[in-house]
Amino acid sequence: LYFRRALRQAPDYADAKYWVARMYYYQLQYAHALAELEPFIHQYPQHPRTADALREIVDASVFTLGTPQDVLFFLNRLLEHVGDQLVYEPHGVFMYELPYNFMSAKVWLLFRIADIQRR
Repeated sequence: LYFRRALRQAPDYADAKYWVARMYYYQLQYAHALAELEPFIHQYPQHPRTADALREIVDASVFTLGTPQDVLFFLNRLLEHVGDQLVYEPHGVFMYELPYNFMSAKVWLLFRIADIQRR
């Protein structure tokens, strides 16, 4: 992967860090993706790809962390590191009667946490 080569040359290159994580995600290697995505959120909370990383973190955590309680604990801990980027929700949040398509990352994560709690 070119992303790995870029990281070796510039270890703080945020785009390369994100794309390494995203390639793990696309390969369905969710545990590896999660291990790369969480530090990305912590290091670069205002990066333009943070909203995408957040969406992938939620999916990866559901697939790898086991119980809903483990997922909720992890996501609640992540809340303090989420910035105010906009997350696009293609269908809005109609279950809450909110027809919004864009919302802050923190609000989006709170909705995802509420969805998991309801399961």
